[in-house]
Amino acid sequence: MSDHIIKEDFLFLLNETFDKGEDLLFIPTGNGMKPMLNGTTDSVVLTKKNESINLYDVVLYIRPADGSLVLHRVIKVNDDNSYVISGDSFDVRDNQIVYDDIIAVMKSFKHKNTTYTLDSRIYKMYIKIIRIKNYLEI
Repeated sequence: MSDHIIKEDFLFLLNETFDKGEDLLFIPTGNGMKPMLNGTTDSVVLTKKNESINLYDVVLYIRPADGSLVLHRVIKVNDDNSYVISGDSFDVRDNQIVYDDIIAVMKSFKHKNTTYTLDSRIYKMYIKIIRIKNYLEI
């Protein structure tokens, strides 16, 4: 039996959860957010997006090119308020992602049975490493 659900069913569940004012625990697949997330054992808590998306937020969005759901990090805010988004382990970037493409924002995550909030010291150090990596690549 597969643990995967149909995209439309997931989006319905996500919207229903957000309409209740709740967050959703989500286990992403794939390796795009390694080393922060292992795509088979780690999880994230998704929350409804705010009025603005910030640099280095991890967002769930619909990729315009193919309609797939992607959980990656905002690595640049463009002058036109669109975003450049990439996984922590990939050099591939989605450019020109707009606010309406973004569905949710990561509120916390669980890695190797430890839960981290976005204000945890270890996560803040990890973000500093990501900033240096981006500075060297952009």
